Amino acid sequence: MRAGLHTVPGAAAATLMVGGSLVLMGWTFDIDPVKHVLPGLPTMKANTAVGFLLMGIALWCSRDPAAPLSRRAMACVSVTASIAAVTSLEHLTGWDAGIDQFLFQETVSEPGSGSPGRMAPLVALAFLITGALLAGPRGLIDGHRRMSAAAVVLVLAVSLSYLVPHAYGAKLGVSGLTITPVAIHAAVGFMVLALGLVVLRLPSGPVRLITGRRMAATLTRRMPLAAFAIPLVLGWLALNGQQAGVFSSQTGESLLVVATMLVMGGAVWPAGNSLDVAERERSRAEAGSRLLATIVENAEDAMISKDLAGRITSWNHGAEQMYGWPAAEAMGRHISLIFPQDLRPQLAQLIERIAGGERIDHLEDRSSPPRRTADRRVASALAHVR
Repeated sequence: MRAGLHTVPGAAAATLMVGGSLVLMGWTFDIDPVKHVLPGLPTMKANTAVGFLLMGIALWCSRDPAAPLSRRAMACVSVTASIAAVTSLEHLTGWDAGIDQFLFQETVSEPGSGSPGRMAPLVALAFLITGALLAGPRGLIDGHRRMSAAAVVLVLAVSLSYLVPHAYGAKLGVSGLTITPVAIHAAVGFMVLALGLVVLRLPSGPVRLITGRRMAATLTRRMPLAAFAIPLVLGWLALNGQQAGVFSSQTGESLLVVATMLVMGGAVWPAGNSLDVAERERSRAEAGSRLLATIVENAEDAMISKDLAGRITSWNHGAEQMYGWPAAEAMGRHISLIFPQDLRPQLAQLIERIAGGERIDHLEDRSSPPRRTADRRVASALAHVR
């Protein structure tokens, strides 16, 4: 599953570039379905379309996560962030910088926008956040994974806060507060952009959790249905039941709460059962490992393990008796500790063969490996190396 994720940033970039270009064509040739999607819905502003086009280009140029951000990508992010920053200042101060209708003229201002052609404040904020995630130093993002993930969640929250009311046929609003409308395809565009950024910039966080093979990854892949899709459907059913007069608003809200509790409880139960099974299997495996470790530790033969760098990682009682080195002193030292000087080139070749994936079934050597005596001098002893 993880192998196919490398195509996600490219697909997201292509979607943003095509979407932004189509909306700009809609403004150029006055094609309302492209600007509105559906009659009565808010339009995607020209500056918003430019932002998606530029962010798509930047994301496309940044598909290789190991490569530094190119100048082209940085230029695209800088222009988008500048438009978003100036728009934010316009909303905060009432200043008109003249950028809202620089490309196209919009004669009618939508409610809450403050000026014709001006992108919504939350759209400007989302562009600033996504631009920072894309252009930010990788070391800074890796060092603040939680903050970066929270920024992505904020962008998704902005998108969902507009998409869900659209799905219910309602408008986002709070009593006494005017909220600038956002086009439905703009909200979808930010979800696509956030998905591409998560895969590209946070591969060791959410991506690893979702695509892993452990129980946590399995549960994470199952939870979106219960956490997102089912509440959305239940809310839609409750709203339509109220509008159709099947039940009152209070009854609808009560039924929604009860249904959500049952659904979430039904999702938690199998998750808990799966975790219980995994915990019992892990306990059995740990018991077997402890038994094997006890057998190895008390064996009379020397049993030693090392990593691919040649560092000793285990050293049993038999090794202590054969070579004279206590485990506390041998652990972490190089395996050449017990190889004669003239055989160390052969040891290096042996480690290289193992690192290359070759299996060494049996190796026997009857030379005299170094052995530490009680007074810490190194002597020699005849031994097998197996």
